[in-house]
Amino acid sequence: MILLKKHIALIFCAIALLISTHSFAQVVKAEYFVDADPGQGNGIALSTADGSLDSIVETIFATGINVGSIGAHSLNVRVKDINGTWGPLFKTIFFTQATLVSRNTNVAQAELFWDTDPGQGNGTSVLALDGNFDNAIEAVVNGSLNAPAVGMHKLCVRVKDAAGTWGSLFTTTVKVENVLATRSIKVAQAEFFWDTDPGQGSGTPVLALDGNFDNAIESVVNGNINAPAVGMHKLCVRVKDAAGTWGPLFTTTVKVENVLAPRSIKVAQAELFWDTDPGQGSGTPVLALDGNFDNAIESVVNGNVNAPAIGMHKLCVRVKDAAGTWGPIFTTTVKVENNLIPRSIKVAQAEMYFDSDPGMGNGIAVLALDGNFDNEIEALNQNWQFLPDTGFHKLSVRVKDVAGTWGPSFTTVVHILPCTSAPVVTISPTGTVNICPGDSSLFTATAGFSSYTWFNGNTIVGTGSTYYAKTSGFYKVYTKDISGCTANSAVTQVNVSAVNAVITPLGSTTLCQGASVTLDAGAGYTTYTWSTGAHTQTITVNSTGTFTVSVASGSCSGVSSPISVTINPLPVVSFTLNPDSACINTAAYALTGGNPAGGIYSGAGVSGGIFTASNAGVGTHNIVYSYTDGNNCTNTSTKAMYVDVCAGIEGYETLTSSIYPNPFSQNTTISLSGDISNLYFSVCDALGREINKMKVEKPVFTVDANELDNGIYFIHFIKDQKVISFYKIIVQK
Repeated sequence: MILLKKHIALIFCAIALLISTHSFAQVVKAEYFVDADPGQGNGIALSTADGSLDSIVETIFATGINVGSIGAHSLNVRVKDINGTWGPLFKTIFFTQATLVSRNTNVAQAELFWDTDPGQGNGTSVLALDGNFDNAIEAVVNGSLNAPAVGMHKLCVRVKDAAGTWGSLFTTTVKVENVLATRSIKVAQAEFFWDTDPGQGSGTPVLALDGNFDNAIESVVNGNINAPAVGMHKLCVRVKDAAGTWGPLFTTTVKVENVLAPRSIKVAQAELFWDTDPGQGSGTPVLALDGNFDNAIESVVNGNVNAPAIGMHKLCVRVKDAAGTWGPIFTTTVKVENNLIPRSIKVAQAEMYFDSDPGMGNGIAVLALDGNFDNEIEALNQNWQFLPDTGFHKLSVRVKDVAGTWGPSFTTVVHILPCTSAPVVTISPTGTVNICPGDSSLFTATAGFSSYTWFNGNTIVGTGSTYYAKTSGFYKVYTKDISGCTANSAVTQVNVSAVNAVITPLGSTTLCQGASVTLDAGAGYTTYTWSTGAHTQTITVNSTGTFTVSVASGSCSGVSSPISVTINPLPVVSFTLNPDSACINTAAYALTGGNPAGGIYSGAGVSGGIFTASNAGVGTHNIVYSYTDGNNCTNTSTKAMYVDVCAGIEGYETLTSSIYPNPFSQNTTISLSGDISNLYFSVCDALGREINKMKVEKPVFTVDANELDNGIYFIHFIKDQKVISFYKIIVQK
């Protein structure tokens, strides 16, 4: 009995016959037999290439055909249509010979060249894909193949066996064209379905392995594929581009069988070597990433692999199982180049997020396991417990270097499975809570959970079923029950209502006597209590002191910082005006008599401290002396200056006199010295109107105030119809 090892290519003759004789029939079953006919329906069933007998024309195949003894045999095929009618037999004759004994032929070397043969061994060397020329048929690769000029060329390859004999040339014609500019094609969505097409967009969604459909060719995954019933099925996949156009279906035939019980195979040891095999157990040991060789498939690592010399090399790895048996060698080709000088790159910050990118720096902060982000690659740890809803989600992580530059996001697809229970947790108080500075709000969560984690925003702030919140923020609790199922509470907002009492002076706080300043505590408070005892928003201050205010808003209160007000006294200023009267034609003179010195004189006829009677004019004028001290406080003293016409006074005799008291309230005494014969005096008011006139009878006499009102008066002494002298008197009753 000989087992035929290839597919029945001759079966395809059935297709042409079906087209000509049953052009409107549908094939529902196919069978074959060798030599003797077992009867319709009793042959060996055939499978279709697409997994389903549902078309008029089908490609059918079978493997492992038992063709009997050596010699000539007939191979027979027939099909049945949808009406249950079997068609005629399709027959072919084939001859079975004894199996040939193959010789051990290994490929030891391979080379290629373009167009002209450089001679055996002088072509461009190529490498085996598995790193080892040890099979009769090898897939060879050369990653640095230099294409010739644009046009038609011959690409020639030949190989040499282990005996050193070069084989014949394998030649193909290649047309070299200009490089085409690639279009930007990206996958935006993908879906799959079994057997029947539900329509575009209605299949089962699949996710990109890297979490982002952004390349023309994507590896897609769905960890929750529900397999159909046992048997032959079509698995169909299609993708949609960024323009919203769905592509054609990618279909494969899948045979669903009963699940096999896996054997317990574990890796106990692993080693590696370069190029030459040192023998089993003599390679360089490698370690399991998890520190324990206990799984059938292990990720192994050796951080101290010494690279060989620059050039092409084979890197070989093999593992030993728990029974002590070494497995085959896993080989890859490695090109060793000059070592690169590494840059000093350190991780300064890291964050994570689910699904949507919140923006750089706005993700959930993660911590370095060693507490210090100081290495290029950090193992990140985050006890943050909030997970998204059940289903497939993208988990993304990114890091920032010490220069402040964020790197790309590293994304993986995670499948959040539903819990066996659906716990619900609440916290009280809810809504919005206002507290005063220094106070706290007690949060209480639903009892009965095995763990509680309190958050303010995305920051863990406490554990336990209760928590005291002392700062503003958005608080919530994450809980886990005894079955490991979790729940999140609603958020309660806490506002710390700080009362910051501030006194604002509405002017300078350093003043002079007689001035004042208003102090304002600000609007919007319910009560005000000043250190002066006032209960108004503002107070007016006109004395030196320190002032504070206490304000309240609801149940919260605050006391201001003290503010000082300084009232400086006015300087003491005196002014003696001498003389205090002048004739209209008196020459200008400097004013004196102001104390302290350094002040300013002002008034009618005064300019730069100089008094000019003619500029002032006839009459009584106030002359003011003003002085400002070092505190910028100013005080004044005012005196009256009388300017007379002095008509007829021409070479008058000088009359010496004294008047006291002056000012006076009842009477004043005038004492004269000199010739008083034919001497008269008159009393005039400030406007020059004569009030009284009499002859001087004696050198000493009095003037009674009863006849005069309060004010300034002038006494003119007259002799021979001429004014020879005048004086000012002041009545103050």
